[in-house]
Amino acid sequence: MTYIAYGSNMSLQELRKHCPCAFAMGTAYLEGWILQCRGAYHRAYLTLEPKEGGIVPAVVWDIAAGEEKALDEYEDCPNLYHKVRLQVEYLSIWTETPVQAEGFMYLMNDGYPLAVPTEEYMTSCAMGYAVFQFPMEGLMATFRRAIMAASENLDDPDQSVPTE
Repeated sequence: MTYIAYGSNMSLQELRKHCPCAFAMGTAYLEGWILQCRGAYHRAYLTLEPKEGGIVPAVVWDIAAGEEKALDEYEDCPNLYHKVRLQVEYLSIWTETPVQAEGFMYLMNDGYPLAVPTEEYMTSCAMGYAVFQFPMEGLMATFRRAIMAASENLDDPDQSVPTE
């Protein structure tokens, strides 16, 4: 099964916790999307939102059919995320040629505000970017937007970061 990851599951170390048979097939750039960090305190994660001209790096993985259920549970699908199928063109890490495939990815359900993820989550995402040599600027800008949004909402108890 083809799984398209754009967040912490870009890191093999993270993905193998849920999909021990996973292996990377290649890298892609998802056009028409931007990264956002949404959720709540200690439960904020990356998601994609449609945006004309946007582009987001992703890793295309092959996972065993039985691992999809474990991944659904980890992604809290369908409560937090929902699954979408899409066509993707990726650059094979084995042949360095473009490959067309149909795969699935997770998008966060609507209604979650911008929020700051844990340091552990941000580090895991950055590790995936580094291993696959994606530019860090977009990822870091996403985290900065979330931090700025959280600091502007300190008076809102549903979105504030505890001071203790």
